[in-house]
Amino acid sequence: MRTITIHHPHLPVRVISVSKVTKKIPDGQKAEDYIVLQPQEFLVFKKLVNGSYTSRQLCCELPVSHSNSVIRNLRQRGFPVLDEWVCGKGEHPHKLFTIMTEEEL
Repeated sequence: MRTITIHHPHLPVRVISVSKVTKKIPDGQKAEDYIVLQPQEFLVFKKLVNGSYTSRQLCCELPVSHSNSVIRNLRQRGFPVLDEWVCGKGEHPHKLFTIMTEEEL
């Protein structure tokens, strides 16, 4: 299992999807050592750790109907979801979301 270190109240963070809890936790470790996310939260989390995406891109690429709600839930759980307003030539302004890992700082 890959451990992703981010700025979170419970560092280092090990994030796991709720559907994989019983399969992924190694023997001898406790479930309390992991932050368990709902499947949609886990999908958005993985995307945002690996790059910057707009809410529209997340909805198109993932089976998530309202990515802004998922991002809000991740923020409420303490994940540092960063956002930045961008505007390309001839485009409307939109937000790019990302989660910075320790290695990127």
